Amino acid sequence: MRFYSVKRGLKFSLLACAFFLSGCDILSGQDKDVALKSAKQPEFSFVPDSDAVSYLNEYRRGSGLSGLKQNQILSQAAKNHADYSAQNEYMGHDETAGRAKFSGADPVSRAIAAGYKSRHILENIAYKNDFKEAVDGLFSAIYHRFAFLNLSVDEVGYALASKDKFNAFVFEMGNSRLNAFCARGASDTGAGRFYTNVCADKNLKIKDAKFDNFTGSSKPFVKFPGSTAVTPYFSGEIPDPFPECKITANPVSIEFNANAGEIKFKDFEIFKDGQKLQNLHVITSKNDVNSKFSKGQFAAFAREVFDFGAQYEAVFSYEQAGARNQSAQNAGAQVKQIKWSFKTKTPQNPYFDARDGDVLGVDAGKTYEIFFRPKDCNDLMTRYVYKVSSFAEAQIKQSGTNTLSVKLKGLAGDTLSITAGGMSVKVRLKTSSPEAVRERRAFYVRAGLMIAGVIVIFALIGRKMKR
Repeated sequence: MRFYSVKRGLKFSLLACAFFLSGCDILSGQDKDVALKSAKQPEFSFVPDSDAVSYLNEYRRGSGLSGLKQNQILSQAAKNHADYSAQNEYMGHDETAGRAKFSGADPVSRAIAAGYKSRHILENIAYKNDFKEAVDGLFSAIYHRFAFLNLSVDEVGYALASKDKFNAFVFEMGNSRLNAFCARGASDTGAGRFYTNVCADKNLKIKDAKFDNFTGSSKPFVKFPGSTAVTPYFSGEIPDPFPECKITANPVSIEFNANAGEIKFKDFEIFKDGQKLQNLHVITSKNDVNSKFSKGQFAAFAREVFDFGAQYEAVFSYEQAGARNQSAQNAGAQVKQIKWSFKTKTPQNPYFDARDGDVLGVDAGKTYEIFFRPKDCNDLMTRYVYKVSSFAEAQIKQSGTNTLSVKLKGLAGDTLSITAGGMSVKVRLKTSSPEAVRERRAFYVRAGLMIAGVIVIFALIGRKMKR
């Protein structure tokens, strides 16, 4: 039997060490022929985002409306319902007497209990803890959007409450001039028509012309999206305006002033790069499954999610009968078109618009957003699983609809495999983390020395046995 000498054992050990020390280079050379998809860079927005009202008002101004002023009484009413929602982990606009934090059965009751004098109240709720996510989500939800863009409101209050992982962001909107009239506590007098049940004191009377003046607007219509970029997708609203699909493009909408006369819908089209988007679902008051649309509200849902950072054009075609107070000779139907352009947002971090089988190239230690583009309008990501290379470190969390936020550390060539629904992608490091290089080299040195020690021991044993 032939035994290795100590000299040959040490020589082999050094070769083993060299192999392990070069291991990172060997790994980094794997799959060099695979085409890596590069991240797209975010487009930064100068939208004021210091607070929820500033952020909300940028959307309103983008649609040609004035901003809402903040009202502390409405904020208190919002806080009361946010506290109730969080305490009871409840989703909805009503409250049940006797439950913790009860402050009023409905939005109007809660506003009056907080000290607001008008009964003209609109409420929006998002179950988020970030005001930008809350506002973005409410503007993509068509029923809630119409509330934010309502022509009759001019002030708002808001509040956030949280308990454990449950969050409630509540917005209460009202009309300042109507509230001031109600606070005066005196009814209008004289001849003519009057409204009651407008104030906290239901018996107070206000002239119909004054009420219309306080709550009306000279703006003929409000379109959305406007000049402020919007998220490309919509998913989830209670009640659901489009239950056939779980994820669609952000709906494009237009609402006409109640004084605009009868609007007869003809067509609603959306274009990108001159190409008409196909398979749109248009909602009107005639086919709204929840019967919430007024006769002047219209929305078009594209079944395919919009692209990020892309320009689109909307075209709404209609016939308009005579508007209120219009002279009889000008009251005939008129065929018209309203055209406008809008743009979609990008994520705030470098991002991928990923499809099944993509291999995404990333830099170590940098945060990326991965949007898993739906294969159809029901391909909504509800869960995901991932596997990372043995020595790599991954930070991963869901940061939005069909979107994961990912940060990967390790050596160039290390991978993170993600499966979400029926889609799988790989994230591969193009660069190495300095700490990973140090750790990997230290590992190979330890491993090499261990192997060297084992070889030396066996060599010594063999030498002894040879004697």
